Amino acid sequence: MGKNLVGPPARGDDFYGREDLIELIWEKLEDNHILLAAPRRFGKTSVMLNLLDNPRDKFNVIHFDLEPVTEPVDFIVTLLDKLRYDEKIRNVLKKSGKSLRKFLEDINFSANINGVDFRIELKEKIQKTWKEIGREIFSKLESTDQRIILIFDEFALMIENFLDDRLEENEVREYLRWFRSLRIDPSATKCRFIIGSSISIDHHLSKLEIGRASCRERV
Repeated sequence: MGKNLVGPPARGDDFYGREDLIELIWEKLEDNHILLAAPRRFGKTSVMLNLLDNPRDKFNVIHFDLEPVTEPVDFIVTLLDKLRYDEKIRNVLKKSGKSLRKFLEDINFSANINGVDFRIELKEKIQKTWKEIGREIFSKLESTDQRIILIFDEFALMIENFLDDRLEENEVREYLRWFRSLRIDPSATKCRFIIGSSISIDHHLSKLEIGRASCRERV
């Protein structure tokens, strides 16, 4: 029998009562990116982990925790660090164009290398080219034989980290515009984003004079 949990996300039999929401999310993911914004402890992460634990047929769901991300380059580091454990995606990326393929060979893009070593080396190599590398990665994900759902949890905390780390506001705006450009790319049909965030995202975007469209286009 399920039980109410305060603290850890509810998973398995402890997750119940939100079947209609889960069904709505899967329906919307056919054509849309989604922003899940709610106060803390409203169960956003439980919902996202339910999607991860119970993927629909031909969907590959991958979850990213953005809370440790403190600057835009770390977003790409976190992305590649997780993607290298997915064999299908790893193989697709390794068969990409010459520049990305050579780059992945140089950083030893495998599931075996120590995570800390991988992240340190990767960050050093893409500090100035993270936008180009990131865009090429997302472009290549479109050639997979699955629909890919990328769950970006704690998005507001990441933006807060950017601002607390004393990044210039124009640098944060640059990242948000880059991130938006990925989602409005008409050629991107395989990847869908779910962005999980506390409602503080509105405060941060208002401070940056950027609207919610920076996080999602349609819900």
